[in-house]
Amino acid sequence: MLAAPQLALLALAAPLPLIALAAFFGGAQVAFWGALWTTTLQREIPNDVLARVTSFSQVGTLLFAPLGLATVGIAAGAFGVATVLWVGAVWTVISTAAVLLLNGGIRHYVRPADDKKHGDPPKRAAAGTESD
Repeated sequence: MLAAPQLALLALAAPLPLIALAAFFGGAQVAFWGALWTTTLQREIPNDVLARVTSFSQVGTLLFAPLGLATVGIAAGAFGVATVLWVGAVWTVISTAAVLLLNGGIRHYVRPADDKKHGDPPKRAAAGTESD
């Protein structure tokens, strides 16, 4: 949701320092989400399938980026850059709000303390020693 102010400021042709400040907070949001998502995957997915699940997660996340990048120029040419930026800002707010309102129960998820599906964490070799 913090990407919306940056898009709106770009659409308004705001001063560069304001756009940079908005971009900073948008980037911080993406970094925070990435850390939470990676931690969740590592915590909830069994170690023997973690690599496969992570790769599918990345494919799902990035699958339509090339299509978006290919069509945004066409849309900007047809409707104007400011209009496309405003649509992006509004879409960001609406889609984020919709996801937050869809299922409030997920925020009350508690992982069972006796969860044995993961087994013990892998052993790491001590610094300066070789592992098999």
